Amino acid sequence: MKLILVGKSATGKDTVATALNEAYGYRRAESYTTRPKRTPDERGHHFVESAEGYAAVAPVKIQGYDYFLTKEEIDKSDVIIVEPSGIDAVCKAVPTEAVYVVYLKADREARKEQFLRRDPENGETTFEQRDKEDAERFAELERFIEHTDERFLCSNAAAIVSLENHYDEDSLLQIVATIRNAFVRHDNMRRIVDDLLREETLVADYKGDTGDEIRIRHTDDGIVCGAPTDVFSAICLSNESNRANICEMWLNSHHEPFASATDA
Repeated sequence: MKLILVGKSATGKDTVATALNEAYGYRRAESYTTRPKRTPDERGHHFVESAEGYAAVAPVKIQGYDYFLTKEEIDKSDVIIVEPSGIDAVCKAVPTEAVYVVYLKADREARKEQFLRRDPENGETTFEQRDKEDAERFAELERFIEHTDERFLCSNAAAIVSLENHYDEDSLLQIVATIRNAFVRHDNMRRIVDDLLREETLVADYKGDTGDEIRIRHTDDGIVCGAPTDVFSAICLSNESNRANICEMWLNSHHEPFASATDA
């Protein structure tokens, strides 16, 4: 499973990604950008002079600078920070993996305060410009969240949730715990599905070299799920009836107990 982290300027995306790495080892994808470093030791990006020559994924231009990812970075990472317009491209870059989308939000004045701290000289003007651009870039995502318009997401986007950042330790811990719980719940369900596939209670019909045409069916009633194994696991989690049926199959086999979000 991959985590896509989106949020307007200064909502704490880097802080959350760093906390997830330090607590659980989740690797953040380092995007490429043509903008200069804010500080000599700034990390989190590959700083390049030009975007030419790269197979860019989810490219976007912000204040005249190019930002983009590569398939290689996405493949080897757990956490991907991207603009809303890039969600679809990242999902399509990993069609056999479930993707969990978190929209990180924060109060506008609190965001402005955070922004001014990192750019005290030009922060006021720059923030107002960025905030206006953010309003346009995030409009479609916010409409999706409000109306649950499924057309916004690819088929392998497991869920999209909004989390509020209040810029204090308790808030950060809660955000990290929520994301960690999503990873653990998904890993547990993936373990269940893998076990049932090995026992042939479920059967996967593999079509194609990439594995993006896997079909999972139940051996007794022939029910077919047109999704890769990892995405099928996410589908089971998102539907109470499916989750109950799959868990009952697995528990009947007397397996080891589930891991919890506090384990390891």
